[in-house]
Amino acid sequence: MPQPILEKRYTVGAGETDPAGRCRASALNAFLQDIATEHAQNLGVSRESLLANGGVFWVLARSWFSLTRPILFGEEILIRTWHRGARGATLYRDFDLEIDGQPVGEAVTSWVLADWETRRPVRPTAVSGVDVLPASERAKTVSLGKFPRPDGLTPAGERRAMYSDLDVNNHVNNVRYTDFVCDALHLERRPEAWVSALQVNFQAQVEAGAFLRLYIGELPDGRFFVSGLDEGGAPRFEAAGRLAAPASDEA
Repeated sequence: MPQPILEKRYTVGAGETDPAGRCRASALNAFLQDIATEHAQNLGVSRESLLANGGVFWVLARSWFSLTRPILFGEEILIRTWHRGARGATLYRDFDLEIDGQPVGEAVTSWVLADWETRRPVRPTAVSGVDVLPASERAKTVSLGKFPRPDGLTPAGERRAMYSDLDVNNHVNNVRYTDFVCDALHLERRPEAWVSALQVNFQAQVEAGAFLRLYIGELPDGRFFVSGLDEGGAPRFEAAGRLAAPASDEA
């Protein structure tokens, strides 16, 4: 039976924590990816069904989350998600996050549909099943826009897409970009810091063996900025977010 709103609980295990015992930003995004995949299956618009019936597939365009406090090892997170509706060619999905009945954050993802053969975008109204997805009354107002590119970016390392980065499409999995961001910020040198908010904009897929150069900077509003460029200098992803002050590290 299709569920307009899906809820699922996740316990933060040892494999999801950082050296300070906090849930890594990439682990949180993995939880969001998992429940979004399950809800798409529940609504009859999974990757497999869309490929089989329409020759299209989901592409994550942008993702964002914001937390009011760090999520700690052993805590159980209740994640609630729903389909917000379409805005032109973009479809939005919203999330609420709770621990012990108290809100600890929220998230939003935006998606587009692409033709499997041409990789060109396809409007949701042209795809059976997607064209009738209901828009929830709980819809958030958060929209995920572009970032102004700051001047004076600093090199922050290099990465090559390896086996552990790849997904079923043989491209870097969406979640792994969050790890790229945290690595570029060298959070291993800042054990008191945790990512309280993060938006990632995906600009082009990164295939197995592809090479990325990472750069960091700061946006006018004080958010950190991370960019990943390919060997030709073309951007593959951009991200912006905030690191919480040490005083916020107490749950």
